[in-house]
Amino acid sequence: MGCDTIFSFIAVIIAFSAVVFSVAGFQVQIILSQLAYKAEECNKYILSETQQIQVEDIPKLSAIVSTIITANQILNINYKIICIIFKSKQSCIDQFYLQLHTSIRELVNSNKDLFQKYQNEKTLNKIIKQQLIDSNKFLLKSIKKWQ
Repeated sequence: MGCDTIFSFIAVIIAFSAVVFSVAGFQVQIILSQLAYKAEECNKYILSETQQIQVEDIPKLSAIVSTIITANQILNINYKIICIIFKSKQSCIDQFYLQLHTSIRELVNSNKDLFQKYQNEKTLNKIIKQQLIDSNKFLLKSIKKWQ
């Protein structure tokens, strides 16, 4: 094997690596776009005049926590792609969390009154309560990091 063959082989490996990282980077951009869309979907349930979640509006609460759970599922499905670019999916979770309206961040924070109010609400469906807990677990590291 001559030097030209070795250099050609190295060039092919570098080119192949560049293609793999480009494709993975493009896929991560798609995933981040999906997460941004899910955060925007959550935020549309905030009342524009008060900038709060209407506490009595259970369907909107359900829609918010369902959307957060969907964001978690998007990340879980695409976990291997994310790990090529990032060391963990936590940076994607942080980006999603920071795009949520502050009143939604309060909603999913188990240390806040609004979270406790919903957990103690007798008329609230058990599934929605569990979704709220699952949303809290999904965002817990981000909640602690960005409080």
